[in-house]
Amino acid sequence: RFGISYEGPPNCVHGGIVAAALDEVLGRTRHLAGRNVVTGSLAVRYLAPTPVNVDLVIEAYIAERTETKMIVRGEMRHGDTVTASAEGVFVFMDLDRFTTLVKDARKAATQ
Repeated sequence: RFGISYEGPPNCVHGGIVAAALDEVLGRTRHLAGRNVVTGSLAVRYLAPTPVNVDLVIEAYIAERTETKMIVRGEMRHGDTVTASAEGVFVFMDLDRFTTLVKDARKAATQ
């Protein structure tokens, strides 16, 4: 559920917020794979306006998995209406490399 502060077009969730929510949920499938991931790419299709202040459901599944990455697909729904769908490529990353990237980003943000 996204409130009015997430509005883009009148009474609709901003497309960037829709994309961010899909990226987050698709990326959470890493728990199914038991691996750390970073988003390599994300393609979002906006199929219908996503209304604000309503219950939404986002579901995702791993469509393909290789040694180095996984392809994940998902969709956002309001009732029976699919408002957006997405396909993402998520690249596996070992914990040490991931931790280093996070530390470097935090350091850069404070300079």
